[in-house]
Amino acid sequence: MLQSRYKFNSEISAKASKLSYKSQNKKKELFINISIPLAIALMIGILIYDIIKSKNFVFDIILLVLLIVVEAMNISMPHIIYASQKRYLKKLDNLKLDYCIAEYDNGKFKEKYYKDKEMIYFNEIDADKFSSYSYFENYIFIFFNNFLALIFDLNEISEQDKQELIKLVEKLSSLAPTKKRK
Repeated sequence: MLQSRYKFNSEISAKASKLSYKSQNKKKELFINISIPLAIALMIGILIYDIIKSKNFVFDIILLVLLIVVEAMNISMPHIIYASQKRYLKKLDNLKLDYCIAEYDNGKFKEKYYKDKEMIYFNEIDADKFSSYSYFENYIFIFFNNFLALIFDLNEISEQDKQELIKLVEKLSSLAPTKKRK
């Protein structure tokens, strides 16, 4: 069993949520980040052509506005997620949690929150839902395909467990692409 005990921090948890969103669907995001600006440029060209030829350009303007709105949402979504998660996590901060425990045991990741030595929240995530991981300061964020992020504080686990955790996430990361193809 790998286990990390740490003090809850809403700022770190909000960053984990933002990174979790950014780590999902890299190919889809790349496609959107290329295709939407190209579509906007194309629509501007068509709009200019229609204005020069005195054609009806109302639909061109509507489509151009919709493309701009989609691009604005694409750019702002990580910030919106960060802000909403931060608000939610501030509520958890107000609970004055004593500590949190993140652990891995037998193919399951577990997240536990404690206050006054009593568990007030428990979440269990199957390792099959693993999507990626990232390092941030002295933490490893483990991301799952439902935008959930689990935090392991590397300062709070032994050197042997730290190496085991790194091997585990690298192994899960190497298996993640093959799971998605099924």
